[in-house]
Amino acid sequence: MKRKNVFFKTGILLLSLLLLPGLAGCGAISSLVATPTPTATSTPTMTPTPTIAPTPTLISSSAESIFISGHKIRVSQVTLSNTYRGFVPGNFSEGDKVLAIEVTLLSGDVDSLLEIEAWVTDEHGQREEIGTILTSTSGQPITITWLFAVPETSRAFQFHFASGEVIDLSASLP
Repeated sequence: MKRKNVFFKTGILLLSLLLLPGLAGCGAISSLVATPTPTATSTPTMTPTPTIAPTPTLISSSAESIFISGHKIRVSQVTLSNTYRGFVPGNFSEGDKVLAIEVTLLSGDVDSLLEIEAWVTDEHGQREEIGTILTSTSGQPITITWLFAVPETSRAFQFHFASGEVIDLSASLP
């Protein structure tokens, strides 16, 4: 019985010598005891396939009717000159020309059409914002004219709407 008691006390002593320094932060002694290191296991996940935004279809400006976010329009006239009926866009500067895009509103509300962001790009991809918008709502049909200040060296243009439609203006330019 005495022998069992000695083995028991010796075992407790050894166990405390090995474990207590590790719990107290003593690295020299605790390094003798292997402690399990938690490892992160990776859970397989599906990588989402990137979605590619569809390339907008170019709509010819010579089309009889064009639908812009529920509005039906027809491009009446496109001009590239120094002024448009005496007007120049607010952002006009030296070295610019006035690109005027006049459309006839065939159906839809003029105010909601004007709320849709619009811009033009030239053959070099340079984007130009609207400088001025002129509307004629006194009679029928309603006409809207967007005026853009564009570099005088630009010759080909596309008319973009934030709703996704792109009108190729080359058929309407001289």
